[in-house]
Amino acid sequence: MENNSTFLQPIPVAQQDVNVRSRFIMQTYNHLFGAIALFTLIEIALFKSGWADPIAKFMLSVHWLFILGAFMIVGWFSSRAAATAKSLGSQYLALLAFVVAEALIFVPLLYWANKQSFEQFGEPGTIITRAAGTT
Repeated sequence: MENNSTFLQPIPVAQQDVNVRSRFIMQTYNHLFGAIALFTLIEIALFKSGWADPIAKFMLSVHWLFILGAFMIVGWFSSRAAATAKSLGSQYLALLAFVVAEALIFVPLLYWANKQSFEQFGEPGTIITRAAGTT
């Protein structure tokens, strides 16, 4: 008996015509830009609201393997959900979860950079602003 499910498989984007490939690349980079913008907004909100200080202190007081383990689990669930989800909303929710996890894991690094910036230059954010300008 013939397996009809092989005919239902989508054609890879690499085998599509140039218009489909270019649209796919544009959508991919638009989503990347959106994720980076959301990451930036989350970080700004955490630091402006004062939540970054207790989050950073908590994360720095816990064994770092627990933090990395939690990040790995969220990353695995997000990747799995994005790859297997049938609905677009589920895929966006997985992307959102990963961006939030990424933003949280960056809080201690940015907190430390902010603190070093204040100690060296007398104002917070100078090192972060220079690094952002460089990249």
